Amino acid sequence: MIFNTSYNDPKIKRLLDEAVGKKYGFFNSLRLGGTGSQRLIVKQCSHEIEKLFRLDNYPNHCNIELRPAGIIVHFRSRLEMYVWVIPFKALCIESRENCWYIQRGSDYMTVGGANNKPLDSKFLKRLQTLASGIFDDTV
Repeated sequence: MIFNTSYNDPKIKRLLDEAVGKKYGFFNSLRLGGTGSQRLIVKQCSHEIEKLFRLDNYPNHCNIELRPAGIIVHFRSRLEMYVWVIPFKALCIESRENCWYIQRGSDYMTVGGANNKPLDSKFLKRLQTLASGIFDDTV
């Protein structure tokens, strides 16, 4: 599911919370070691996502946010903010040579580190731990 989140819409916020859970609280975020990725460059993406990126001529960037039941990929096109919501049960993520391949159904995105930074392997390990259901989110 891809949503335009440029404007504060309670319906979309509720849909996000239902799909992947509410944001982690401050203490859970600290316990996890952070819930957001570094800035990532989008190298390739599916046709559905590429249609949004084609609207401007700027480099395509995104960030990944961890949620209790999935991830949210945040990206921008022109002056609009979009989110791609992926529950863990539908998430397929692979670590490839200096990039990550993220897929949900027919939509996919290949991302790499921005500004010649290596990808954050700690973040990927946190993501894999959450996806496998090992993390207990009670504090």
